[in-house]
Amino acid sequence: MSINLNRIDEKNYVNYVKTLIYELFQIYPSETEKKNEKAIVLRLYGKAIVDFFISKGLSSGDKTINQANVPYWIKKKNNFMISGIKGLFDTDGSLWVNNRGKSIILSFRNASLPLAKDFKQMCEKLHISTQPKTSKYQKINKDTGKKYVAYQVLISKKSSVKKFLEIIDPEKWKDNNRHEYLGIKLMICNSTHEIQNKIRKQICIDYPRSFDRTYTLEFYRYLKKLCIDFGLKINKKKIEEALKNALKYQKSNRN
Repeated sequence: MSINLNRIDEKNYVNYVKTLIYELFQIYPSETEKKNEKAIVLRLYGKAIVDFFISKGLSSGDKTINQANVPYWIKKKNNFMISGIKGLFDTDGSLWVNNRGKSIILSFRNASLPLAKDFKQMCEKLHISTQPKTSKYQKINKDTGKKYVAYQVLISKKSSVKKFLEIIDPEKWKDNNRHEYLGIKLMICNSTHEIQNKIRKQICIDYPRSFDRTYTLEFYRYLKKLCIDFGLKINKKKIEEALKNALKYQKSNRN
């Protein structure tokens, strides 16, 4: 069994997965770091472990080629669905800021259509609304340069985003650096047009096309310093306030 993770931008999650594996199998996985890359591969060896996963409804081989889906028994009980959604989101999910709406949007992207459909279905069963349409688009594999089709499920309603974060409790949301990064981006959205324009202009010079949804540890640190340089007061209280406001909604509204 092998799991590919990001050892630089998601170091805490790597440790979380290693601990989870130990709790399940009483053994730590081997670790292989890819040179000049952020990737780390965690591996477990043994027929008993492979047989265990197959007995739980997982299929061996490439999940994209096989168009993997969520085993049926996970979709039968709420507590299994919550854990299943958490695992899917923490590996293939993302949180990003809607600059226009000054809100947080959640997305799940995967090259397996059945997996995307299962994610959407499980969210709906837990009364977490997703956008009606599952998006389809082409992506390029950074390692091979080959094009492939990916599918995306979005959660954009404030009430659903808040419910997802409360019920699913993803590790991505609990990661301090990512948490602060989202808060800083929201603070920028709420700042004056003058400060926004200065920050965007400088980013275009230093990091072309990076003021978007992508989080990296390097860009987070850069953005934080840039905001301080341009007069934004960055502290924990203001970050939490910005995040809290982004999740506020009125029950009488459709958001």
